Amino acid sequence: MAELAYSKGALPLVDLIDARRTLRAVLLDDIAARAEHARAQAAWQLRQASATP
Repeated sequence: MAELAYSKGALPLVDLIDARRTLRAVLLDDIAARAEHARAQAAWQLRQASATP
């Protein structure tokens, strides 16, 4: 949306840069959360497998 607004002249360059920075931060947070979830799930599965005789 910010890219479109900028291309139409409705958004200043500084706001476009800020929107891109925010998007990048959100995407990096998403990757970190998914990685943490995968680690936790793997650890849980290992504990479940070792608890079962």
